[in-house]
Amino acid sequence: MGQVPIQAGAQALAADDAALAQAARAGRSEAFDALTQRYAARVLRFVRMRAATAADAEDLLQETFLRCWRKLAHYDASRPFATWLFKLAANVAASAGRRRHATPSDDVDALAGGVDPAVSACARDARGNLWDVVQRSLPAESGAALWLFYGENQSAAAIGEILGKSEGAVRVLLFRARARLAELLSPDAISSEVR
Repeated sequence: MGQVPIQAGAQALAADDAALAQAARAGRSEAFDALTQRYAARVLRFVRMRAATAADAEDLLQETFLRCWRKLAHYDASRPFATWLFKLAANVAASAGRRRHATPSDDVDALAGGVDPAVSACARDARGNLWDVVQRSLPAESGAALWLFYGENQSAAAIGEILGKSEGAVRVLLFRARARLAELLSPDAISSEVR
């Protein structure tokens, strides 16, 4: 196993994910730090789809990277590191969900029932962010599949591996999630909720 060249300071490590993972497995903490820097924001966005609060998502992120460090010996360098890492994140989120019975907040939905114009404006603003709508309105698994497909450019096969589903099941999940979003974001649905 060759050494991964590490440059001092803020220079990025000149290695692919698999080489960094192998270097981290060999005990090079700077290689693991580089992987963490590369993936922290992406994993946080992914687990946020499955967490009840932003604080819970931060906890899931930390647990994911802790588990990643502990399980690096199990990583197969012939497979994409991102797929392996997102699979860990999905497992961490699922475990936390079973322990806490966490569900996304429905605060905006509760507010949308009011007649106060300020409340209606808040609801419209919240709907403006597609990922907020996904998190609020779709099952966590559907939101995760959409995020992996559109946010992370993962293939249906890779998403299947991450979520423990067949490629065909992922395609159906994505199709149904897109159809549900189209219903939720239709002008008629939005105007009836704001009233």
